[in-house]
Amino acid sequence: MKKLILIASLLMASGIWANEDVVAIKGLYKSWHEAVEASNVDGYINSLDENITLIPPDGPIISGSNNYRVFLGPVFDSATYKIKDNDYDIEIIGDIAIVRSRKTVYLTFKDNANSVASEGALQKNITTSDYLDVLKRQKDGSWKCLVHSWQDVDISKE
Repeated sequence: MKKLILIASLLMASGIWANEDVVAIKGLYKSWHEAVEASNVDGYINSLDENITLIPPDGPIISGSNNYRVFLGPVFDSATYKIKDNDYDIEIIGDIAIVRSRKTVYLTFKDNANSVASEGALQKNITTSDYLDVLKRQKDGSWKCLVHSWQDVDISKE
């Protein structure tokens, strides 16, 4: 009987912790999106693990937060962004989380620009994509993005 109570307690506790992780992960995305919409490079970088890897569908792979910062300069200099996100499919495996989501990004070019200079950056005024991110739990218990990737979706065919 004591073993059953112990097992039940462990299962309940792990569910509570998983729920706290899901809330923290959704909070990460909220802050990340706020940084994007405010063209805040520091806020964006704060959402990323220092060993981030960006894998855009139409550009080179970018590794490390310093290189990612360089990539973001022209992204925010050329355009502003609004994000409409949908539900998140979050799978937590120890200190790693896999997050799948669909987002629509609305891009408005600045100062007569008609493209974003960073290769691999979004270029269309409206882009709907399926995102696949790998998050890593940090030493302080928070979550940050370790791998960021997406695939454009042609919603006219859905």
